[in-house]
Amino acid sequence: MLWSEGLLLVWTGSWPLPVGVMPYSTVNTPSEVFVVLDAPKAPMSPAWVSVLRLSCSWASGATDDSTAARKVTNALHLWGDYNGGVPAFTNSVTDASENFYLRRCVESFVTSGVVGQCSDFADLLLCLQTSLGLNRRAVQRTHPLDSAARESQLPNGNTGLLLGFQTHVIDAARYGASQYDGSPTWSYHQFCTDSRDQVVWDACLQFRLSHRVAVNAMPREPDYRDHLVKTYYFLDQLNGLIVSIDDPASFWRPTPTGGFIPNATAN
Repeated sequence: MLWSEGLLLVWTGSWPLPVGVMPYSTVNTPSEVFVVLDAPKAPMSPAWVSVLRLSCSWASGATDDSTAARKVTNALHLWGDYNGGVPAFTNSVTDASENFYLRRCVESFVTSGVVGQCSDFADLLLCLQTSLGLNRRAVQRTHPLDSAARESQLPNGNTGLLLGFQTHVIDAARYGASQYDGSPTWSYHQFCTDSRDQVVWDACLQFRLSHRVAVNAMPREPDYRDHLVKTYYFLDQLNGLIVSIDDPASFWRPTPTGGFIPNATAN
């Protein structure tokens, strides 16, 4: 399928065209045609031109979903800067939704390279992949944000409130040394997932520090979970002490169950 602002051409040949950007001009107006793998999916239905310029450039030459997904995930990790978890381009956050200010995020990336916190990376990656026509994409978090849903029984029998978790050693975007690498403690983490096959794409970080490769189609359980989570921290609500649990599975609750599609907006 060929997709352009104001123009839609459907490729009807017997083989797919590779993803990319093709020059196109009418008598009076030069333009661009964006070659994608299938009709763009929500939240990029219709796709934004500013997103297509990135996704079609980064996935150039791809002729299948897995290659396109890998290319845009790696490119976002290599060129996008993580801001250490400072809120940037999301608000109205609940366990089932959030607003994502896509235009501001893309403008920030184009001008300075800053993408934002993990939720911005996950939401932008979702938009990049769905703009290429990739299906069944959603975003999830490592666990609920609602306080009542973060309660769990501790080994001592008391009720504990999850405060966050410490990661294993990671390389945060962009690739290479930064102040955010190492084993940070996060209140939660957000990632892009296939809502059916339960695999993860995560352009915000990578686990293999000697490779320029972000997380691509990694099984959510146990691979991604066990590479990400080192220690959970709970507040013992009876005695007020902090309790640590070194078990990635003890409070791994991807939320919501099937993931959600953020509300991508320009306002």
